[in-house]
Amino acid sequence: MDMSWQTTFAVACAAIVVTVVPGTLGYATARVETAVRQSQEVSRLRAELQSVRKAVQEVSDPCEVPPEGTVPGASH
Repeated sequence: MDMSWQTTFAVACAAIVVTVVPGTLGYATARVETAVRQSQEVSRLRAELQSVRKAVQEVSDPCEVPPEGTVPGASH
């Protein structure tokens, strides 16, 4: 069976395309999934940070500064 060089070239190109395209699509899909997971993690961390900041603001009271020349906690 004698194949021309064009047929051989076409079959070789088809074989390369058949192996490269699925691999490239798999790689791209994995990268997109990783980017989505990282975006979700950033959103989760932002929400956690906001809740912590809100909790700190609710708990903290302004400090009272004693008058000058007095010792805090000492009774006269």
